[in-house]
Amino acid sequence: MSDYSEARIEKCKLQLEEAKAAGIGISHMLLGENEVAEYWDILEADVDVFDSADKLSDGIYRKNVARRRTTTVPLDFGNGIHLAVGIFHLTAEQKLETGVYLDEKTMNLVKSKTRHVKQPTISDTMSLSRIVGDDEAGATSNIKKETVDPEKIKLIKNIGGMNIELDKAELEKFKRIDDPGLHIIGFKPMQYLKWSHHVGATHFLLPNNDLISGSATMYRALLSRCLAKNVFILARYVLKKNTMPKLVALVPQRKGDPESDETDVEKQFYEGFHLVHLPFAEDKRNLKSKLEGDWPAATDAQVKAAESFVNKLTTAYSPTMYCNPVLQKHYWVLEGLATDNDDLGDRYNFDQIKPYFERIDHAKNEAKDFEKQLP
Repeated sequence: MSDYSEARIEKCKLQLEEAKAAGIGISHMLLGENEVAEYWDILEADVDVFDSADKLSDGIYRKNVARRRTTTVPLDFGNGIHLAVGIFHLTAEQKLETGVYLDEKTMNLVKSKTRHVKQPTISDTMSLSRIVGDDEAGATSNIKKETVDPEKIKLIKNIGGMNIELDKAELEKFKRIDDPGLHIIGFKPMQYLKWSHHVGATHFLLPNNDLISGSATMYRALLSRCLAKNVFILARYVLKKNTMPKLVALVPQRKGDPESDETDVEKQFYEGFHLVHLPFAEDKRNLKSKLEGDWPAATDAQVKAAESFVNKLTTAYSPTMYCNPVLQKHYWVLEGLATDNDDLGDRYNFDQIKPYFERIDHAKNEAKDFEKQLP
């Protein structure tokens, strides 16, 4: 900062004032007392000083995703017996912020509206052609068309050679098959649940005692018996009134013991039920024809080469080890625009999920030995 000329300092002050006028909050966060000089005081009197990087991270505004339930549904046992459970997402995909449309001249927000208009029929086109001629008929195709009320629009679907007309209200009724909730079908041994049965990400269930008193007690009793019997709950799941029912499994999970010899992941287990989406019979694919036949047997040398290659690249895994490269580059570009820096970080490692041969060389020899053993 001491190398800045007075002209550059004045430019910074002007940019700060413009940003504040636009409603943008700006904070100056410096490491160490030596960084704070009269130059920073000229720009902004309110300067925050942090002694360490840890304290600096505490003072930075960051996005905090609330750990709240997505929804609360009843877990129905039948005969009017049910408890309330909240559904929590264990993972949530972080997407880029949605852009908005601005007017080029005024920079005001632009709202978009969708209107349904009647398309001209064949008879209308022929009548127009007789009046103005074929050449002019095409030129007048941009005439004002009649707007149609969305409530009067019907869907025509061909079923068995017949056109079935359905309006919006009828379509909505078709989607409302059952009330929202989890309806227990039965209990199945855990051995029947396979990894290939999982469809999509799992959710987690926790009791909601505020909605139905005694839900936590019933939930704990059901969890303890499922763990003791080593069974899961097969259930019918309807999230909302206008959603289709799904087949799910409520898989019990015990609480991890930090003092045990379990893995670090198992020590972090929290007790409760995982909601696992299961496929219907129509969703399953039979690959028996593709898997039939004699597979070529690998030689001992090939197995040994593959083992060396696998062992060389075997490391620990945690989702926190890998960031989304699209988001990382997006934030880097935003930082460059905010700081007026044209350097987009060619030396910055945006992509942390590159294959091993683009990141490290310590498995190069094992990969070549494995390749030599291939037929």
